[in-house]
Amino acid sequence: MPAPTEAADTILIFPPQSEFALQAPHLALPQLVAYLRSRGVASDYVDLNIRFYRFLASAEILTRQMDRLVQHREALHRRPSLSDAELTQLLELSRIEGLRTGAATLGDPSRLRHMDALLRCRFLFAPLMENLPKGFEATLDWVSKGRESVITAYYAQLDLAHWVGARSLVGISVAFHIQLYPALELARRIRALRGGRTKVVLGGSQLSLMTAPQKRALARLPYVDAVVAHEGELPLLRICEQLDESTGVDFSKVPNVYYQSAGGTVPSPRFDLPVAIGDLPTPEFNAEELTLYLKPVSLPVHVSKGCYWGKCKFCDYTRLYTPGQAKASNRPLEKLLADIQGLTRRHGIASFLLISEAIPPAYYRSLSERLIEMDLDLEFWSYCRVEKSYDFHFFQTLYRAGVRRLTFGVEATTD
Repeated sequence: MPAPTEAADTILIFPPQSEFALQAPHLALPQLVAYLRSRGVASDYVDLNIRFYRFLASAEILTRQMDRLVQHREALHRRPSLSDAELTQLLELSRIEGLRTGAATLGDPSRLRHMDALLRCRFLFAPLMENLPKGFEATLDWVSKGRESVITAYYAQLDLAHWVGARSLVGISVAFHIQLYPALELARRIRALRGGRTKVVLGGSQLSLMTAPQKRALARLPYVDAVVAHEGELPLLRICEQLDESTGVDFSKVPNVYYQSAGGTVPSPRFDLPVAIGDLPTPEFNAEELTLYLKPVSLPVHVSKGCYWGKCKFCDYTRLYTPGQAKASNRPLEKLLADIQGLTRRHGIASFLLISEAIPPAYYRSLSERLIEMDLDLEFWSYCRVEKSYDFHFFQTLYRAGVRRLTFGVEATTD
């Protein structure tokens, strides 16, 4: 079992459950760790999400679920007639052997290619996730009452002392809304394990999307010391700078956080602008952990912050910006290329996720031309916005550079 760096006094945790972070770590924690280390803070991260899915693939609970699905399939076959919904269920259950193969493959990363096992297992895992709280108030209620679930079963077999140790600070990331319940249950267990000796701080994009009253409610929980809104580099650094002080952490000195004061109130945060994307170091990935992910592993690298368009009504990304933050900014091209080359040399990875709400067309063209010049033989995937300026030559240039997948966001066909 890979262990966090022993000297690290701060550990960041990515909790279950996210299918979107099974081919690589979510970028937030490797980026935060790289920044903290660049400022002299001993820190590390652990991905409990990928371990959660391996737990599902190997645990007795999965075998029981498989047996239940087989019994349900046989019961449907015996019925004289079926509804449309039951016919759909039967079609899914006819793939039961594929599910069984997929489960075995998920437990053996050397056999996995292109997430095929995950796709076969999604139907198998889904029933295990249904009995989880839905909504903010229900989540708080579940955690306060200690209700049992597949998440508590997973945490019960974890050696939290191994991950947390005697560290002074644990940061828990909530990048997706379905991570809120696992994150709070984890925070509660860490507080029970360590008491007040370890500060527990919540952060992540989904918390930034919550209302101020919801963030204040989280900050009042007895197992949460602070809630970070927006980007976490500066808040975490300011907290870490105080960990050795005998007086403890004064959260009033920390920007962008909600915390409960000695008087019981939760003051409004003071918002500081985030670290510029050009000033961030190359993310630092845990080489041992990379062996846990589904193959082929694709490392995420930061291309831009914000969206150059920023007008789509359906998109909530603009709500992630710190007040006063620029609408959009790109990582300097040569720094991005240095990130890609450095990570390729360090980890032997040939596939990258270009993290951006939407890469500006001119920047993408320049990046592709440089990649063609460098002849790196890599593959890339990114988000894009549909633009009238796109033509055959544009996509041909991207393809020659190694771009093999584009995900487009479309709000309306008239704009």
